[in-house]
Parts: sequence; structure tokens; C-alpha cells
Amino acid sequence: MKKNVQKGFTLIELIIVMAIFGIIMLGALQFLDPVNKEVKNASVQEANTAAVDNMKRYMEGSLRYATAVEVHMGDLKQNNADATISKISGLSQQDREMAAAKNFVKRVYTDRVKENSNDPYQGKVYVMCIDNDNGGMVYESEYNFTAGYTYKEWVNSDDDWTKIVTTDPTLSAGSYNHKPVINEAYFKDSKGHDAYRYFITAGYHTMAATHEDTGLPAPKKNTFYGKLKNMDDGSGKYTFNQEMFTFSFVTYKADANTDIANGIFQSPYAESNATMALMNINSAFINRDFWYPVRLKGGKTGSHQYLPNEKVDRLKAEGGSSLKEGSDSKWDYEQKATPADYFSIIDENNSMGGNNIYIIYTLPTINK
Repeated sequence: MKKNVQKGFTLIELIIVMAIFGIIMLGALQFLDPVNKEVKNASVQEANTAAVDNMKRYMEGSLRYATAVEVHMGDLKQNNADATISKISGLSQQDREMAAAKNFVKRVYTDRVKENSNDPYQGKVYVMCIDNDNGGMVYESEYNFTAGYTYKEWVNSDDDWTKIVTTDPTLSAGSYNHKPVINEAYFKDSKGHDAYRYFITAGYHTMAATHEDTGLPAPKKNTFYGKLKNMDDGSGKYTFNQEMFTFSFVTYKADANTDIANGIFQSPYAESNATMALMNINSAFINRDFWYPVRLKGGKTGSHQYLPNEKVDRLKAEGGSSLKEGSDSKWDYEQKATPADYFSIIDENNSMGGNNIYIIYTLPTINK
């Protein structure tokens, strides 16, 4: 009678099999690691594409037909009477915005009047905040304004009308104040956790890996640092202006090491550029004649007292400037605005620092 003999693996055979499986698993992990890396990169790129498209469409929809645009690099700033630039500080967010908006309205709309009227121009001015300190959130505020005006006053010591008085515009808060205009869902992952951040800067940039001493912690495994490079080489081809109104967008992970002040980001990140067309500013719209009434106050002895808010019943102002052609009014008019008045950059080189960008603008207003 035969015995049933059960044969198994020897210890040496088991060790050999385990070693073979170990080699296979190691190879599989080496293969999966770059795949996982690509998946992470793809998720950031997908977030960049979706959010940037939304941001671009909102910004372009708001600014495309703007009649005047002023871009503040770094923070809200104002031009003083001596033409120097100072940062608006020590005020609440709304007061800072209103101070900058008032300065903008004064520069662009002083003496402007309503269509078919001699009343000061009225409209809305918008302040868009690109808040890079808060992950690239975009906020916007609306303010109502009435333009100020200048008038000429007779000075006895001079044999001429001399413009000596300028009234300030008036502003009041509109229907919304510092309202977020980009859906916060773009900043979250599928579970609703903070996942992505965005950095938006003016001008055309590219991103390149950097091996310089960044001052940031050593990158994690399979990560590196990238730095934004401004493509403006001084030739004017990529200079940020009303015709090359371009913004660069960087998407990066919320937990990444960054130095946004110097444009340095830890991978994975994605970068893209968007150029927007300022239709009204780049068209003949701003080249049309804008005429302003010459407001007079006082006069020679025995003459009428012409007040700034009353019509001047004369065909020509002192000095012989002509009445606006085709006008039924007997006001005297002067032409003042030039195309350069409608687009400006405040502190172009961001000499005072700051990571945010503010865009102040107006849209066409239909006066009834």
C-alpha cells in the first residue's frame, strides 16, 4: 500500500519567490510614482483651466467696454498735488477704495457734463480688488459719483479770467461693497477642503524651474520650485498697457511653500496667460471730442455776476475760445480730454511693495 506523500515549498524556494515578488512590486511602484505625479499635475492644471477661464470671463466682461481704467500695482495709492505717489493707509477698506476712486474721478471727469446738459456728469465707478494675499480671490465694489468742476474767477489784479477754483467730486457707496465675484468652489477639492490658491499678476509672464536659493524649505520628494519671469524686455512688445492688457495666472496647492512677493511657487503648479481687449479705450470712442463748459464767477465792475452753476450768456469766453459747434447753449466750451487720460498705471514698478492689484474703472452711462 502506497503512502500519500505531501510535498511543499522549501524555505529556500519561498525566499526566492518572495524576492521575485519584491522586485516586481518595486518596479510597479517606480512606474506608479510618476503616474501619481502626473495625476497631481493634471488636477492642478484642471483647476487652473476652470478657474482662470471663469476669472478671465468675469474680468473681460467687466472691463471690455470700460471708458476709463486705472490700475494700481501692489496696493491702493493716490497721486498727491506734487505728482508724487503715496499709499493710502490707515483707513478702512471702503474708505481706502473711496479715496482712490475719488482721486480717479477727479482726474478723469472733472468738468465733464451730462449729454445735452450743463449739469456735472454722474455715473458709477467700480473698484476691482485682486487679493493675492487671500489666495487670489477677486472682489468688487461699486460707488456712485457726481463729477466736480472748475470755474474761472475774475481777479482784479489781472486783466483776465483766471481759473482758481476746483470743486471735488462726491461719492457714495453703491449696491455692493467688496463683494466676492469668483465662486469659492474653485478654491476647494471634491470634499470641500481648501485645495487651491491663485496668484494673478499684470503683464505677460512665463514660469521656469529655479535652482536658486529661494529661502524656502527644501522641496518635498518629486517637487521643485518655479519662478515667474516677466517677458517684458523693454522692447515694448510685452509691455503691460491698454493694448497689451494681459494678466498671468498661477494655480498652486493650498499647502505649498510659496514666496508670492518674488513669484516663487512649489510644484505642482500651473501657469497661463490671458489677454483682454479694452474695446472702448482702444477704439475711436475715446478720440471723440469731449467739451466742457467754461464756468465763470464774478466779472468786471458793472458786468453780470456769472456763477458756476448758471449759463454764461456770451458767445465767447475771455481769450476768444469758440462756442461748441452746433450747441444750443450759450455756455462757452473748451476741449480737455485726451486719449491718454483714459488709461493709467499707478506705481507701475510697484515701488512700495504689496501683492494685490486694484483696478478702478467706469462704464458708459446713459443719462436720461
